[in-house]
Amino acid sequence: MDEELGPTGLTMPQYAVLAELESRRAQSSSDLARAIGVTAQTMNVLVCALEASGLVDRTQHQSHGRILLVTLTRKGRLALKRGRRFALAIEERLLEGVTLDERDRLIDLLKRVEDRSSS
Repeated sequence: MDEELGPTGLTMPQYAVLAELESRRAQSSSDLARAIGVTAQTMNVLVCALEASGLVDRTQHQSHGRILLVTLTRKGRLALKRGRRFALAIEERLLEGVTLDERDRLIDLLKRVEDRSSS
């Protein structure tokens, strides 16, 4: 996936962070780390790189002075849009020959595995 996303300038973990931010708006690095399934240290490295690239901003939480909230920038939304085109093309190649019913079943099974892994 990293290789396929190469032309976008994003790695798979960076793409995942941008997609998570799009779906849930501003989040702390800790929340992002839990959502993506990486350590807080790894998320800090990802967020720092995304911020240096102008793809995210960090601002102080309104009521918790020590918490920084990460949000997508306009440039980040555009990068995510480009990345999504590549990701969807990869997904289609991987699922070629798999029927819609089978895809639904696969998604169901993967969600069950994910649910069990977080309990």
